[in-house]
Amino acid sequence: MKTEFEMKSEFKFYHSVIPILTITFFLICLIPYVWILYATIKDRSGLWGSMYLYYNLTKFQFCTYLIIASLVLVGSIFFQTKYLLEMNATKLNKIFKIIGILIILMLLFTVYLEIRFVGKG
Repeated sequence: MKTEFEMKSEFKFYHSVIPILTITFFLICLIPYVWILYATIKDRSGLWGSMYLYYNLTKFQFCTYLIIASLVLVGSIFFQTKYLLEMNATKLNKIFKIIGILIILMLLFTVYLEIRFVGKG
């Protein structure tokens, strides 16, 4: 079992830089996801409210995708902030790997949706 001092001595500069950059990026990415979700649920007119039609999905499928993506972003922001404040390098390394896998999965799903894109008009 490592002491708190040993854990803090393993904390490198990149352990504080990477979370700050990714948290900022994830917050910027979270805003459109939440807005599209809101516009889809409220049946707002325009591209944001009818985006599910362009991907040839039902409202439920598209909202489920948006909710999962938003929860992944919020969860990664929360855990990165928690481990950054605790200065826990081991858990930050683990969360970096998990976030990398989740980002790859989200990118693959987004590419899949773009392939299914049905142009209207």
